[in-house]
Amino acid sequence: MTDGQFLLLLFALIYLSDTMVWVSLSGYAATSRWRKDWRLRSPSPRFEGLGGGLVTLQPFPPLGTVFVAEGWPFSVTQEGVSPVSPEGPIPGTPPTPLKGSQCWKWEEIERISADRKRLLINGGSFARTSGETSARHLAALLRRLRSVGPAGREEAIHREVSRAFRSRDATRRVAALLKALRPLRINCCLLFVVSFLVLPPVYWWFGEGRPTWIALATMWLLMVQCSVEYVLIHRRLYPAQVGERWQHFFLGLLLPHHGMRTLDALTRNFLVGYHPLAMAAALTGPEEFRRFAAPRCRDARHPVPLGSDNAPRWAGDYLSQHLRPALESLVLSQAGPEPLRECLAAPEAESPRYCPRCHVAYGSTAEICPDCGGIPLLEHPDSSGKETAGEPPAP
Repeated sequence: MTDGQFLLLLFALIYLSDTMVWVSLSGYAATSRWRKDWRLRSPSPRFEGLGGGLVTLQPFPPLGTVFVAEGWPFSVTQEGVSPVSPEGPIPGTPPTPLKGSQCWKWEEIERISADRKRLLINGGSFARTSGETSARHLAALLRRLRSVGPAGREEAIHREVSRAFRSRDATRRVAALLKALRPLRINCCLLFVVSFLVLPPVYWWFGEGRPTWIALATMWLLMVQCSVEYVLIHRRLYPAQVGERWQHFFLGLLLPHHGMRTLDALTRNFLVGYHPLAMAAALTGPEEFRRFAAPRCRDARHPVPLGSDNAPRWAGDYLSQHLRPALESLVLSQAGPEPLRECLAAPEAESPRYCPRCHVAYGSTAEICPDCGGIPLLEHPDSSGKETAGEPPAP
């Protein structure tokens, strides 16, 4: 392998490493291959100790787009805020709170801030998010709720939860953003073509001759164009994030793969503040929305048992009083009552018992679903009492 071939291989590997996005365990990434077939994906592989995982993006032109949204990693009630979230992957249990986090009553809270991906209360770690933008948004949300008096706090919580489920607002914002990104998308695709499809064969044929330098100059001009457009758009979308803006700008002038993935850098945090179900309603078609909404509705109706201490109790109150009504209201408005009834109904009869949360079939001797934190199983209404082959063993 020549030095040129080695450098090309190294550059391709670096570029591929940039086609992944970090998502928290309670978050989802909406990705598309051709800007139409949107799908919501949870992180895989998952790193439980780090509180997140990776989602692979579309590496080839037209380079796709990615939006990341996550449920609140905490629960809010009239009494205070709990580090326990009632939402989690299905099957699976909600992410565990950060070590040392605790419940806080509103009158006990003095400071709410964000430190990179962490949400801090009174200087201590409280919750972990997908990124700095999400942490800042959630810190501002909690500050707004803290500033409201006890008499109006319940209404304020309802208003904030409803805002997170405004799918029509998300749809309008995404449509306007994608239209504004069309010139930048063309430049990013041209940069990809020049870097991977033009420069390598030109160097192969002409070595360090004039055509190679012309190709390099073209590539750098496209890098400059992408970086300048990034700064102009980023300043309108995220005016407070000055450091992130100029960091990507200078890296984009030096590293071609940063310029190629400029679209992801702009869109990744664009829907921060919206619930993943609202993101699904804004981007996906009816079938994909129903597929994604079904386990969310079952999770809201049959949550994982969280315990009886203050933190789990507040999480249960938040789920029943705010989260579940908002979630089911969005499903009803988006798809009507029939999909909601279908996703909450029992699955097709495969065995005497099933988990109402993940719909996994179990034998007649099983009592709980170990994959969903020990949730009690239900008797299948259409079961004949006969166990089927291949069902999971009883715990």
